[in-house]
Amino acid sequence: MAIVGACNAALLLAVTLTPTAMAQEGRVPLSRVGVISAPGHYVVTRDIEAFSGPVFRVAASDVTIDLNGHTLRRSGVKGNVIEVLSLELFERRVTLANGRLVGGGVGATFGGAAPRSAIGRAIARFENVVVTDGGIAFDPCWEIEMISCRVEGDLTLVGDTAPLAGRLLDNTINGNVELGALRRGIVRGNAIGGDLRLTEGFVGGQDNLVEGNTVAGLITDVFSGNDHNEIRNNVARGILLYSDGNRVIGNKIRQGGIKINGSRNVVESNSVEGSTNYGMLLSGDDNVYRNNILHNNASGGVRSDGSGNVDGGGNIQ
Repeated sequence: MAIVGACNAALLLAVTLTPTAMAQEGRVPLSRVGVISAPGHYVVTRDIEAFSGPVFRVAASDVTIDLNGHTLRRSGVKGNVIEVLSLELFERRVTLANGRLVGGGVGATFGGAAPRSAIGRAIARFENVVVTDGGIAFDPCWEIEMISCRVEGDLTLVGDTAPLAGRLLDNTINGNVELGALRRGIVRGNAIGGDLRLTEGFVGGQDNLVEGNTVAGLITDVFSGNDHNEIRNNVARGILLYSDGNRVIGNKIRQGGIKINGSRNVVESNSVEGSTNYGMLLSGDDNVYRNNILHNNASGGVRSDGSGNVDGGGNIQ
C-alpha cells in the first residue's frame, strides 16, 4: 500500500522508491511526512511529527510500515496519525508494526476523505503498536490481525459488503471494541477497558471464538444476527446476548449477570456473583443452563421468562 502525508499542500512530500533505498534489504526509509504511493516494505528511521494533517496517508496496496521503535506524532488539530485511503472496489493491504502513534485523537483510520459509499477493502495487520491518543477505526474492514498492541481509545472494525475476518490476540484496549460482522474470528487474551461488542454490521457475523479475555464492561452482540459464537473462560462485568445458538461456558461474571434474549443457547459452568438483578435472566426460548454457580445476586439466581428453557441440573444458587 501507499502512505500519504497529510500536511498542508506545501508540506506534502512524496516518498520515492530510489535504488539506494531499495538496496537496503528491500526496505524503503521514511524520515518525514509524505506520500507512499507504491507497494513495498518501509522502515521509519526517526520520530516524525505532523502539524496540519496525518503523518502518513496510505494510497496503495501491499504496504508494510515498520516503525522501528519510533513515534509518529500528530500535533495541533485533531485528526488521524495514519490515514488509509479508500478506493472503490480495490483492496488496501497494510501492515503496521513496532512503534507508537501519538496525538491527533485517532491513531489510524480507513476511508480518509473518501465518501462512505466508496467501498474499498481494508486488510490490516497491527503488531506491537501503541496508540496513546484515541483509537483505531477501519470501517469498512474485510480482514484484521492485531497482536500485542495497546490502544488507549476505542477499536472499531466493521465489515461492509462482506464479513470481517481475523484475530485479536493479547492486546490491551482501554476503550470499547466493536467488531461488526465478524465471522469465524478469534478474540483471545485481550484486556478491554469497555464493552466487547459483536455487532451485525451489514451482513451479520457468526461462528466466533471469544476466549480468555478480561472485559471491564459487557460482552454483548447488541442485536440479533450474530449466531453460533463460543464465549468461553472470560472475566467480564456481564454478558448480554440477543442472538441464537451460542455456547456460553466457564465465564466469571461480576455485577452485570448473564442475560440471554436469544434462543437455543447453552449456558454452562459459569460463575455469576454480585449482580444487581438476577444472576441469570433467560428472556429467550429453548435455552439450556447447567452447572452454573450463582451467588450473592440481588434478585436471586435464575429467572426464566421465555418458553421451553431447560434447567439441565447442577446449578448452585
